[in-house]
Amino acid sequence: MKTLSGIALLIILVVATNLQAEPFCGELDADFFGPFDYTNTYDRRNLQLAEGGRFTSNIRNLVSGNEGSLASELAYTLRAFPNHYPALIALAKLSLRRDRSVDYPRDQLYSAECFFDRAMRFRPSDVTVRTIYGNYLHSLDGRQDDAMEQYQVAASS
Repeated sequence: MKTLSGIALLIILVVATNLQAEPFCGELDADFFGPFDYTNTYDRRNLQLAEGGRFTSNIRNLVSGNEGSLASELAYTLRAFPNHYPALIALAKLSLRRDRSVDYPRDQLYSAECFFDRAMRFRPSDVTVRTIYGNYLHSLDGRQDDAMEQYQVAASS
């Protein structure tokens, strides 16, 4: 009986650990402007509304936010256009600049990993998103295998 209880406890711990390992990165269309496809000409008509004062050269170059923090300005753009390449690149740089051991700009709703997850869920075959994500992962300690996986997915698409 003790063995059976021990096995049951082990199974519960493994399941609970796996559930915690994968954070929920939000729905793509939860009461927000968008989502629009950065690569779609029709959707790009909304780009000025999404970028406006929220993705200026100061934000792109990580100098300063205009109405809020850099992270919140990038989050606004990426919620409207999940696969907005320049915003993903800027977010990756911001995440790496903040603290190489923590993948979470402190004032942001989602981590950089989550924004990449959202972009890949939005357009799974978007080679550029996979490449940008691979470059980001390559910059993180111990994530080179994950980066190679993204590059391979991009190359096979």
